[in-house]
Amino acid sequence: MPEAKKNIVWLASYPKSGNTWFRIFLSNLFSDSPQAVNINELTETTMSSNRSIIDSYLGMHSSELTAKEIDKLRPQVFKRFSDEKEGTAYVKTHEAWTLNSIGNPIFPKEITKGVIYIIRNPLDIVISYSYHNNESIDKTISILNNDFSKLCEKKEKLNIQTQQILTSWSSHVRSWTDDSNLPVHIIRYEDMLDHPLKSFKRAVDFLNLKYEESEIINAINNSSFDTLKEMETSDGFKERGIYSEAFFRKGESNEWESELLETQINEIVKYQHKIMKRFGYLKESE
Repeated sequence: MPEAKKNIVWLASYPKSGNTWFRIFLSNLFSDSPQAVNINELTETTMSSNRSIIDSYLGMHSSELTAKEIDKLRPQVFKRFSDEKEGTAYVKTHEAWTLNSIGNPIFPKEITKGVIYIIRNPLDIVISYSYHNNESIDKTISILNNDFSKLCEKKEKLNIQTQQILTSWSSHVRSWTDDSNLPVHIIRYEDMLDHPLKSFKRAVDFLNLKYEESEIINAINNSSFDTLKEMETSDGFKERGIYSEAFFRKGESNEWESELLETQINEIVKYQHKIMKRFGYLKESE
């Protein structure tokens, strides 16, 4: 039996942490063009939960299966996808790293080249995520703090994505950075904003991509928030939530300082304190 290719890079993050921004950066880097790529034509990446792709490898409609049955089969789906893929595949996921019901990792180690894990202050995530879902801040906090949170779990309609285990923010971070036993490179959203060249270049080096600094700078510039916002305003963005006015809303950090109530801040910090402190989102004295 031929050896697995190890050709998948998982682009993993909790929702609204900068995953799409990084994917657009990669597309601009790979495009070899001075012009910015169209945000609605990000052909360089796919999603781990894309139902049509899963169906194509299963040879049946996943709608006929339960979420647990799908997860039992998904490692094999990813292995077939890896085997047929020429070169490296960049696969976006908002799922936590988990085992399925028979004890197999959903994201198999034997086909994994590496993981880019993008992390963002949960105090800012909760604001961005609430706008994205058109939910209240308090409702979004309850999702962020819930170890049993899932994505696309509504049973009254068929989603274009399969159900995904999300977990709480802290559990999500730990699952990829501590539990997965995969080669992981961690990028802080805030560093992407404040130190873009240093942050993106480290990711490029981790991925063993051979690009000149000038090419990385060009890709960064073509992925700037103002550029993405202008594109969305002009042409729309197919990944925008149906309930949100815009996907690229502000692209800032520390919005929580003016937007969250003290009680809301305390509720998040109470549940996420350890991981927030570990990644520099709380002062040493907090």
